[in-house]
Amino acid sequence: MTTSSEATATAKQAWDSILTDLFRSLVIPHVLNRVLLWGPPRTGKSTISQTLVPGQVERVTMHREQPVDDLLGGYCLKDGSTVWADGPAVRAMRRGHILVLDEVDKCSPENCCVQHALMDDPAAITLASGERVIAQPGYAVIATTNALPSALSPAIYDRFDLILKADTLSAGLQRKLGSLAKPAQNTVARGPVAYNWSRPASVNLFIAAAKLRSKGLSDETIASVLALDGKERTDFLLAISPNV
Repeated sequence: MTTSSEATATAKQAWDSILTDLFRSLVIPHVLNRVLLWGPPRTGKSTISQTLVPGQVERVTMHREQPVDDLLGGYCLKDGSTVWADGPAVRAMRRGHILVLDEVDKCSPENCCVQHALMDDPAAITLASGERVIAQPGYAVIATTNALPSALSPAIYDRFDLILKADTLSAGLQRKLGSLAKPAQNTVARGPVAYNWSRPASVNLFIAAAKLRSKGLSDETIASVLALDGKERTDFLLAISPNV
C-alpha cells in the first residue's frame, strides 16, 4: 500500500479535504478505519463518503427506536421459504465497503452493543442465524453527528481513530451551491449549539498514532493526519516525542 502521506493532510486543511486525501492515499480504510464527522448540520458529512467511494457505501440513519434488524438483517419469507437477509452493516462487512452511521448519537439501546462489535478492529459479529461474520479488508465505519463528540458513550467515542470537525461546507456542496456558497457558509453554526470541543488524549488516539507510525509516517505528519491543531497538537507531540 502506498502512503506517500507526508502531504496527506495539514492542520489548516478543510475537513473534507483531509478526508479526501486520506482516502486517495489509502490511509482510509487500510490504516485508519473508524472516523467520526461532527459539527453543524448540512455541511455534507453524510454524503461525502458516497462521493469518495461511489457504489461502496452502506448508509443507515440511527434513531432511538431502531431495532437490531435494521443494521444486521433478519429472517424473511422468500418464495415460500424462510431465509436470512443481510442488513446494511453485514453487507458492508462481507463486501469490504464503507458503513455510514448517520446521527450516531441517537443510537437505540438495542443497537449500542451491536455498534461496539461493528466498530471493533478487526470487526466481527455473530448473527441470529449463528453465522460468524468477519469484516473483509476495506471495511470502515464513518459516523456523523450534529452533537459534540462528548455526547457519545465512552465505549463508542474512544473507538474512533479520526475525529474531524465538519464546520464548513464540503467542496461538493459548494459546487452545487455555486454563487450561493458564501452566503450559505455564513449561516453554518448559527443557533443554540456552541461547537467548541477539542480531542483529549485517549488510548485509541495513541493506537491510531501507532498504526500510522507502522507505515513510516513522521510524528508531525501523524498529528496532521489526525487533524490535531493548537494546544491539542502540541500536547500530543510532546506525549509521543518527549525528548524532542
